[in-house]
Amino acid sequence: MFNEATALLAGDSLLNNAYMVISKSIVKFEDNVLKDKMIIALNELTFAVDRMIAGEYVDTEFEGKEISNEYLEYMHKNKTGTLIKATCRIGGILAGASDEDLKQITEYAEGIRTWFSNKR
Repeated sequence: MFNEATALLAGDSLLNNAYMVISKSIVKFEDNVLKDKMIIALNELTFAVDRMIAGEYVDTEFEGKEISNEYLEYMHKNKTGTLIKATCRIGGILAGASDEDLKQITEYAEGIRTWFSNKR
């Protein structure tokens, strides 16, 4: 019904609206410690989305073509891997995990991604 450019812009708008909803909810928190955690968590999310887009770009560029192991690893790391890592880290951040805990959570999440990548 709509052209590709309209679909892309609609997706951009929806993503931007998600950030607006999240940031409006953060402003309402009175607890500054929790507010800081929420801001750090939002930063994790925005970084993950940025990396997911980078991985998706590689995926679309090589669709139907031969892909090197290097690009395949990049795609998995940035598409799926970054989202897995972000969800794990965001949970840790909001729960008040220490820097050492976050390091271990990150290693755990990267292990999940590696395991899935090796299954393909």
